[in-house]
Amino acid sequence: MKFGLVLPTDRDRDRDPTACVRSIAEQARRVEAAGFDSVWVGEHHFTNRNYFENFQLLSYLAGVTDEIGLGTSVCLVPLHNPAALAERVANLDVLSGGRFTFGCALGYRPVEFETFGVDPAKRVPRLLETLALARRLWAEDDVTFDGEEFAVEDLSINPKPVQSGGPDIWLGGGVDAAVRRAAAHGDAWLPDPGMPSGELEPLYETYDGACEDPPTVRPIWRDLFVAESTSAAIERAKPSIVRKYRAYADWGAEGGGADLSSRFEEFAGERLCIGSPEEVIAGIEAYREAFGTDYLLFRTQWPGMDDDVAESSLELFCEEVLPSF
Repeated sequence: MKFGLVLPTDRDRDRDPTACVRSIAEQARRVEAAGFDSVWVGEHHFTNRNYFENFQLLSYLAGVTDEIGLGTSVCLVPLHNPAALAERVANLDVLSGGRFTFGCALGYRPVEFETFGVDPAKRVPRLLETLALARRLWAEDDVTFDGEEFAVEDLSINPKPVQSGGPDIWLGGGVDAAVRRAAAHGDAWLPDPGMPSGELEPLYETYDGACEDPPTVRPIWRDLFVAESTSAAIERAKPSIVRKYRAYADWGAEGGGADLSSRFEEFAGERLCIGSPEEVIAGIEAYREAFGTDYLLFRTQWPGMDDDVAESSLELFCEEVLPSF
């Protein structure tokens, strides 16, 4: 089992942003020393919070870490110019010495599409053409590409990625069509973090049936918090988790809602790994047994949670959960 930490890049505006960056970098260095395999950052724009830009932050983290993998969880590909995005990915792969994994998804917030001037109805063709063009630009020179959304002629990007042919592409999503896209166009499917466990089984069946070859990695993303007991874990994590999923609901995503606080334990049982070290270990083992999970990405800090509270969970994970795997 491999482990990746989704870093807390979404911070309240009253926090000192430079101090937040130092805290994020310290977390990355700490989990690298503990033996984690990767750290990940998300992408959103034009929020009412400090939300650090993913590629800039990963470039910074590449310079303050040595070996740990770096990934986007996830890059909202349709918002970007495909050639410019391919160039940014290639540069980040070089800056990190070939440590980058390109996690991708469609995006869903109207304000982002409106501000970037992108028609959300074109999300899928923009994603697929970007990936097709990027793979060619990472491997070839003088590329000519004529798609429905994008066209280039005799275009090259340099430097090329360190990883031959470019980094692995993990495609996110939580519906049947997204799973089929991941099978056809990606190297792995990354389920949405808020997906109930009961919805995963049929989607994994669809994914496996659509893959021409068995995938080399089966990641999953969960929200996770560990404390000395279940009650302590819920007490410490619940307020910030509820706040995060209400923000998702306000942005138009599913899985949250105004009544989340009153049904939190039900919600946690379907979507989270939360509890004592023994319970978290059992939860991870259950994912491995049910879905063949061999790479767990997790968040253990959400907006509004103090760094020391998150640190207590991360420290307990490293001391009492990680050695079991």
